[in-house]
Order: sequence, then C-alpha cells, then structure tokens
Amino acid sequence: MNNIYFFLEIVFLLLLLVALDRKTVESVGKYAIILGYVLVYPLTAFLVPEVDAGPLRLDAGRAFLLLFWGVFFMLALKNPRKIKICKIALAMIAYNLYLLISSWMSGIFYKNEVVNFLLPVGIVLLMDNIEYQPRDLVVFEKVAALLVVVVAVVSVLQITVDPYLFSSAYADDGTRLYQIDSALYRNRSVFAGIGMNEGGIAMGFLALIMMFKNFYKVRFKYLALSGMILFSVLVTFSRYVWLMPVIGMLFFIFYKFRGERKVAALVMIMAAVIVASSVYSSNPPAGVSTLENVAGRSVEGRIQSIDIYFRHFWGKRMIFGFGDWTQQSGAFFQYGRHTVHNGILDVLFRGGFVGLGLFFLVLYQIFRRGRMVFKRTGNPVFMAFVVIYLFINTTAGLNFFHYFGFLTMLFYLSIYYQVEPERNREPEPEKT
Repeated sequence: MNNIYFFLEIVFLLLLLVALDRKTVESVGKYAIILGYVLVYPLTAFLVPEVDAGPLRLDAGRAFLLLFWGVFFMLALKNPRKIKICKIALAMIAYNLYLLISSWMSGIFYKNEVVNFLLPVGIVLLMDNIEYQPRDLVVFEKVAALLVVVVAVVSVLQITVDPYLFSSAYADDGTRLYQIDSALYRNRSVFAGIGMNEGGIAMGFLALIMMFKNFYKVRFKYLALSGMILFSVLVTFSRYVWLMPVIGMLFFIFYKFRGERKVAALVMIMAAVIVASSVYSSNPPAGVSTLENVAGRSVEGRIQSIDIYFRHFWGKRMIFGFGDWTQQSGAFFQYGRHTVHNGILDVLFRGGFVGLGLFFLVLYQIFRRGRMVFKRTGNPVFMAFVVIYLFINTTAGLNFFHYFGFLTMLFYLSIYYQVEPERNREPEPEKT
C-alpha cells in the first residue's frame, strides 16, 4: 500500500511540473536543491525509513536524486534545444557506465550499483540547466551557514547527552556507530542516520565553504561558523576528515598571502598539525584511552593493505581490471585484510587503467571549471575541493560520486561558475 501511495505522489508531482512553464520548473529544481537537498534532507533523513518503489529501494537521499531526474526530464520535454550536457556530466556518465559494463562482462552485477552510479547524474545534469542569479548564491551560502549551526549543536548533544541522537531511522543504527571507547563514538552529527562517510565528507566540505567565506574579507560571522564546523570535524575522530580543512587552509594561505606572511602562516599551520598529532598520539584525553591504539591499527592496516595490492595484484589485468571492488571480490581475505582501503587503487583494481583514467577525467573536468572560477574571481576554493576529494581517496574507498558533501560542493561550483562575481569581491553584499 505504501508503494502505491509513493507511486501516486510521484505521478502527481510530474503532472504538476508538466503544467508549469520552463522558468517555473527551473525555479522548482533550483530550490529543491538549495532548500530541499542541502537543508531538509540532512535534517530529516534520520526519520525517513527505506521503502520499496518498484525495482528501487529508496531512502531520503535517493528520493531526492530521483526527483532531480524528474525535473531534468521536464526541462528537456519543454525545450529540448536548450538542454546542455556539460563535460563534467559526460565524464561522470562515461566513468559510471564503464564500471558497470566491465563488471557485467566479468560476470559480476550488483543491482544497487546501478542506483548508486546513475541516480547522482540527474542532479549534475539539472545543475547546469538552471539559470542562476547572484541572489541564489547568497541564499545557498545562508542555507549552508544554517546547516553548520545545526550540525555543531547536534555534535555537542551527541558528545554530551546521547550518541544515538539522529540515528533512529533504522533498527540497526546502533551497530553502525563506530565505538572508539566505552563512552565515545565517532561523531556524525545530523548525518548519523545516513552514514559515517556521508557525515565526514559533508562536514569537511562545509568547513571548506565557511573558511573560504573569509577569503576576500575576514568577518567574525564566518570565523565563528568556521570554528563551529571545525569542532564537528574534530569530534569525528577521523583523520581524513581532520585533514580536509587542513588542506583547504593550505590553499587559503597560499593564494591569500604573499612573501613572508605566507611562509609564516604556512609554518604556523604545519606546527599546529604536528602539535595536534603529538597530543593525540602520545597523551590521549581522558575517556579516550583507546584512541591511540585505534589510530595505530588504522595506519598499520592501510599500509598492509596497499602492500598486499602491490605484492599480489600489481601487473595483473592492469588495462581493464578485475571488474569488482577489492572488498566485494574477497580477493584480500586470504591475506588477512578485507579491502585495499584506497579509493584510487580500488578503481585501478576494478577498472584497470581505463577506469582510473575515467575517474581522473571526472575530477579534471571539475578542477578545470574550478580553475575558471579562480581566474574570474581569485577564489581557489573549488580547486581545493578537487584536491581534497582526490586526497581522501588515498585513505579510503570514496570513489563514488553520490556523497551529499560532494554533490553540495558541485552545486556550489555550478552557481559560482555561472554568476561570475567580480574578481576579489563578494558576489553580492549580504544584508544584516
């Protein structure tokens, strides 16, 4: 019965979109992303159970991505000649299809991968077929700031009151919380009902957005927001999440300052990183007695997994790959590990150099657009975005393009790229 109601709701929404003119449909898509996906989705996903919708098993995130496909098709129906398919979308489609086809030809096929690969393409296609105004950039940044406040507040509550807060959507959520100590968990804030990596990537890129809002002019508001989201980043107790804003800050300093000021700032950041690392490796705070051991095992395991790859799999099926991920194939089990724990090597294992080349092509196209934004505005935030995403794939298998934080940054880039604010100036002064 629930499936019937869901189907009828989708039909009603599509009929409503058909009745609207193209400009209105664009506005629906635009604010469905800004207000719906960027704000409502992370705040309510923990309440939304998974439902069967025909061949798909939908959760809150997949429902939004399916909606964006519907809006894109409505735009295409109303004026096919105005539809644009950007190079980022083309590269992403090529990467996704290649991995699916190579797996199928290897006798391996996972139905859920079709969803994970193809659903995010809809929002990417929609992004570039919407006409943005400077006001849209301001609205997006205000929504991101509001999300940061909520994320920080929930992080505090999860640390001090209830680690299971925002984790009630599924019966087994308690087992999904990574327990570091008897009283400490890796904090996911509002993303606890979505997934550990979803939360880490989202908080890392939210930190990047807030930090670079101070790029043109340092303001207390964004310093405070940066501090709030950096607290949430800290209590994830995930090193790849910690290093995301560190890499962002290195970009910030390199492009913001010159001469001796730049060198001094870089030295201060590196010193802070070394000091923080020393504190957590030699004298963990009270209540985190096992953090040092967890960190040590994690580093050792990653090095061991990479060593296994180069000892036993390098030089085999290097062009087209094995057609499966290292974990799902079970290839590493016989060597005492379950995965290579490196997104770049995982793509190489599955898709060979062809698949890895297509993966890099997606990131190159995003970097290329980010560099165009830099040339027009002087803001390197989107180049930092690509470098960070590439870096975190050296520490974990995050080579899908369906993560909330990744898609949110890509949408931010799409608005910025189209609005093109004047160099070294804010796109539009915010009213207080």
